[in-house]
Amino acid sequence: MKWADLHVHTALCRHARGEMHSFMLAARHAGLDLGFADHAPARRGFDPENRMDRKTFPEYTDTIVRIREAAPDLRIFMGAEADIYSGFEDELGELRSAFEIDYIIGSVHYVDGVFVFSGSPLVLPDSDTRRIIRRYFELLGEGIQSPLVDIAGHLDAVKWIFPHNREDIEAAALDFLDAVSCAGKAVEFNTSGWRRGQGEPFPGIHLIEAAAERGLPICLGSDAHQPDQVGYAFARAAEILMKFGYGPGNHRGLPMWLPIQKADRVR
Repeated sequence: MKWADLHVHTALCRHARGEMHSFMLAARHAGLDLGFADHAPARRGFDPENRMDRKTFPEYTDTIVRIREAAPDLRIFMGAEADIYSGFEDELGELRSAFEIDYIIGSVHYVDGVFVFSGSPLVLPDSDTRRIIRRYFELLGEGIQSPLVDIAGHLDAVKWIFPHNREDIEAAALDFLDAVSCAGKAVEFNTSGWRRGQGEPFPGIHLIEAAAERGLPICLGSDAHQPDQVGYAFARAAEILMKFGYGPGNHRGLPMWLPIQKADRVR
């Protein structure tokens, strides 16, 4: 079964480079199916420079339909990455009602105004650090409990700004994985951590193993922001997943990695 990259961003979200056609060609060259997951519109004033607005979204969906028609040899999925914040369901619910979206990746990029991908560690009082970590996972939990969200995106990304708090982050992440299991949702194996110099993916390997122990569906995502990043380090990721007893399959119509026995049943 062909693998898929379900997390790529195009120029429509204002901070990535490349048109959809170029991403499709990159996926074809890599032997992958493809899911577009540009940053979805959010409430007015929420990080507008890094996402589509409501007026752009029809262009996004229409272009994906045309890409599907131009590439019948590939499975092309229409997704979006939605930021999780207080009240996120209002805007996201309207989008899911108005458009035939295949999946939503729910991610947290901001916690009380703090950007978790700022690129350098934050030095804060311990109480503030723990509060931000706790709130980060509370927001992720709100997302994964929502019927509007299908996949938890780069679930331990808060380690980017708090690299010295791994124990606190991992403990919170393990509780979150239990919530994902109860909700029947999936998690993302986001390979961009390797590309960004983190030395490990999002989430880290221990958490990927914990997700596998819970039998969670896992999707591969490169978080590509330009076409040459499509499928980044997927062979390395697949080797890790196979080590944990996973193989490619389908979960609710989406290409995922599943425990081998389950993957064999749904092929």
